[in-house]
Amino acid sequence: MNCPDLTPEDLERLKADDPCRPVARLSAPINYFDLPEVSSSDLGALKRTFYGLPDNRAELIKVFNFGSLVDAMLTERYLLYPVVMGLRTLDGQMVYFTLEDWKLAERLAATLAEDPVIRRLLPMAVGQYIFRRTLDFIYEGEVYQIRGKCKFDLYARGIKTGLDFKTTAATTRAQFIESIDFLDYDKQAAYYMDLGRVDQYWIAGISKKNGKIFKVAIERGDATHKAGVAKYTVWARRWVMLIDPFALTLTLKDNRPASDDIVETLTSKPHEIYQI
Repeated sequence: MNCPDLTPEDLERLKADDPCRPVARLSAPINYFDLPEVSSSDLGALKRTFYGLPDNRAELIKVFNFGSLVDAMLTERYLLYPVVMGLRTLDGQMVYFTLEDWKLAERLAATLAEDPVIRRLLPMAVGQYIFRRTLDFIYEGEVYQIRGKCKFDLYARGIKTGLDFKTTAATTRAQFIESIDFLDYDKQAAYYMDLGRVDQYWIAGISKKNGKIFKVAIERGDATHKAGVAKYTVWARRWVMLIDPFALTLTLKDNRPASDDIVETLTSKPHEIYQI
C-alpha cells in the first residue's frame, strides 16, 4: 500500500491496524544530518581528507541508501512507499530503488527480524535513537571535549544495549570480522557506546550475497571497544585541533563528572535526543 504524506497530527490518529501505521508517535520532524554535532562519519571523512584518499561519496551514498532501506523495513516502516519502491528521507526527499534492490532489502529485513537475538531485542528497543552529548576523551594524557552525535538503529535503555545493522558483501563470518577493522566499524561502535553510555553493542551484519547473518557483540572494555576508542580519539582530537580549534581543552585534574541527561522527545519512531 502506498502511504500518503502525513502530518504528525495525522499519524497520531492512525489506528493500530493501519498498514501505514508508524512504529511510534511523531511530534516534530528532525533531520539527523542537520544537527551540528560531530558524527562518527564526520571523523571518517576527516580521516579520508587527512590522508588524501579518493572521494568515494557516490559509492557511500548508494551503500548508505540501501542500508537505510533495510533499516526502515525494520524500524521506520512509515518512511516506505512500496508501490513506487521509494524511501522518504528525514529531509523529505524521496529515494527510489530498483525492483531487484527492493526485493533484496525485503528478504534481508525479514531474515534479520527472525534472528533470535534481534527478535528478542526488537520489542524492548527504540529504533533510530539519537544521542547528542559533550564527550570527554583522553588523548596522550590530556582530556579533550567534543560535541558528538550518534544514531542507534536499535537502543534498549533498560539493558544499556545498542545495535547497528550492516549490509555487507562478506559471505563468511571471518570476512565480516576483518571488515570491522578495515571499515572502522569498531571506531563507530566505541563512539556510539561512549556517547550513548551503553555497556554492550551489537553489530548485526547480513550478507547481500547469501543472506547469512554475522552478529558481533562488543562489551565495554573488551579488545574491540578499546581498539575503537584508540581510533576515534585520534580523529576526535584532530577534529578539535583542526576543525574546531576553540573547543575547550582540559587537563586530567580538571576532569569532572558529566551532568544528568536532559531529554527531548522529537520526531518519528521516537527520535528521543539525550543532550548534555
